[in-house]
Amino acid sequence: LVTVRLDSFPDQTRRGTVRRIAPAAESEARQIPVEILLDNPDGQLRGGMLARVTFVAAKPERFVIPESALQEEGEQSRVFVLRGEDRVEAKMVFVGDRRDGEVEVLSGLTPSDRIIINSAQPLASGATVRLSILSQ
Repeated sequence: LVTVRLDSFPDQTRRGTVRRIAPAAESEARQIPVEILLDNPDGQLRGGMLARVTFVAAKPERFVIPESALQEEGEQSRVFVLRGEDRVEAKMVFVGDRRDGEVEVLSGLTPSDRIIINSAQPLASGATVRLSILSQ
């Protein structure tokens, strides 16, 4: 995501997305060409206009969970999350570093997901569970 301000329209800000980044910088100017897609419904934008671009870095949300919550089958990893009061859903996750009994989840979970760390019975999507008194 980028924010674009055109010198021709100093009071307007537009949002765009990066379409392509050149693999190498131009040697003399040491500039890296970047192609940005912008909506132009009003037809105001024309080639050759000078623009100032601010890049907004999206920082992915990462989580650390107990390694005991992770179930792995080959290269695939999943965790079980609680849906509603008593339903279980399996979610595929991509994991990163592991340390001291914990694993970093790079993607696949949201901040509101309540993971199931351990269960007395095997878990499956759609199954119902009864929470222990120690459950949060």
